[in-house]
Amino acid sequence: MQVYRDRTAVTDELVDLLYQPSCDAGAQQVFVSILTAPPGPTPAQLLPKVKCPLLVIWGEADPWTPINGAKIYQELSNSGQPVQVKPIANAGHCPHDEAPDKVNPLIIDWLGETVRS
Repeated sequence: MQVYRDRTAVTDELVDLLYQPSCDAGAQQVFVSILTAPPGPTPAQLLPKVKCPLLVIWGEADPWTPINGAKIYQELSNSGQPVQVKPIANAGHCPHDEAPDKVNPLIIDWLGETVRS
């Protein structure tokens, strides 16, 4: 799969999990609507409305949405907003699948900090 930096993360189980929903009735229409629907508001339009803490986990090797796309979140963090940006080295578009050993502790720690705040 092209979005995974670590090809060993692409298992038969993962392929089955991704493939199975495409066999459902109506799946083709859903896919078409994703590609043809209006894009909706941009992050730049939505982020000023976010008032709660935000954790952004981004694969540094993401081929679809490169890490430079996280710049807007990093700028918010630098300006004092409650935004944490956590790049994941050697991970692509799905760092939660490719590097759960790195991602899960980040989420757990962030949740712990957020609850205490």
